[in-house]
Amino acid sequence: MALANESEGTLRVDFDADEDVLYLSVGDPTPGYADEAADGVLLRRSSADGKLIGVTALDFRANWILRRNAFYSLVSESLGIPPATVERSVEVLI
Repeated sequence: MALANESEGTLRVDFDADEDVLYLSVGDPTPGYADEAADGVLLRRSSADGKLIGVTALDFRANWILRRNAFYSLVSESLGIPPATVERSVEVLI
């Protein structure tokens, strides 16, 4: 597994290039579960309180590479992180 990561503030981003999976999380790792959203996006929630703690994008390049701005907006709205922060953190990895 070729995993690269980037952190900016409380946002942590990991990208597994071999599997084409992008992981974004806020804060420390927390036990949780995922709800499926659009186009291979999983919204990860805390088991304790259901609060959104991360986003996982399966087949990121296949599903989102040409629509990255829409993906950055989705993550921004979901996690409360400015879109520019999401973009900077993801772009250095992909």
